[in-house]
This record gives sequence, C-alpha cells and structure tokens, in this order.
Amino acid sequence: MTYPNATTESGRAAGEGRTVATSLDARWAPSARTGKPKRPRFETVRVWLAVPFFTAAACATACAASQPPTDRMTSAQAAVRAAHDVGAQKVPEAQLHVRLAEEQIRKARSLIDNGDNSRADLILQRANADAELGLALAREEATRDQAQRVLEQTRGLQIREQ
Repeated sequence: MTYPNATTESGRAAGEGRTVATSLDARWAPSARTGKPKRPRFETVRVWLAVPFFTAAACATACAASQPPTDRMTSAQAAVRAAHDVGAQKVPEAQLHVRLAEEQIRKARSLIDNGDNSRADLILQRANADAELGLALAREEATRDQAQRVLEQTRGLQIREQ
C-alpha cells in the first residue's frame, strides 16, 4: 500500500520503488476528508483518561500553596536568630543580609495576613537565603579572627624559641 506522501527506503517518492509501509501505516493514513493523519481510537481514549489525573494534580498543588508557609517562616526566623547569636551585627555585610531577611519576614507576615500565601512563601525562601548568607559571613569572620589569633600565638612562640 502506498500513499501520495510516502517515501521509499532510498528516499525516492512513492511509486518509484519499494515503499516502507506496514499494517500500522493504514491506521495513520491521511483522512480523505481532512487530509490529516487519523489517530487510532485507543490513543484518543488514553489522552482523555490523562486529563482528570492532571486536573487533580493541579488542584492538589493549588490547595497546598494556599496554606500559610509556617515552616518557612520558622526556618527564616531561626536563621536570623542564629546569625545574631554568631555576631552578624559586627560584620557589615552580614548585618546587611540579616537586616534584609528581617524586612522580608515582615513583608511575608503582611502577605500572609492578606491571604497571598504563595507570594509570602517565595519571599520567605529569599529571607531564609539572606539570613543563611548573613550567618555564613558572620561565621567566616569569626573563624578568620580565631585563625588570626592562633597565627599570632604561633609567631609569638616561634620568636620565644629563638
């Protein structure tokens, strides 16, 4: 069976050689009415069976996003407290990031009060990242100070030994 648009194994047009046609090709043959390939019935049914699944998944995602992001709020607040405990207020760059995190937490609270939980969740993610960065910068500075003290002690011992 050959079709007007079918090509052969060698790439020649149909009718010039042996065509590559199987029994499956008949199902995909162009419709006389529309000229488009017909879709087998089982594939159409399979597509329609997938629609309720994806609809349910979208609804579940929307419902999950509508709950207040209390876990992210707690996490961001804990990161801010940890940064303060490590001494972020002594490091200017760390202090800046912690201050940004605190402002973002305040903004997220107002968004939660207004019912915009999905946006509040995104802002809390950013607040958590800023607080963690401030914490890391404060720890880096504390570690650097401690390393400097140890280096000075080592140099003092080396001078005494000479």
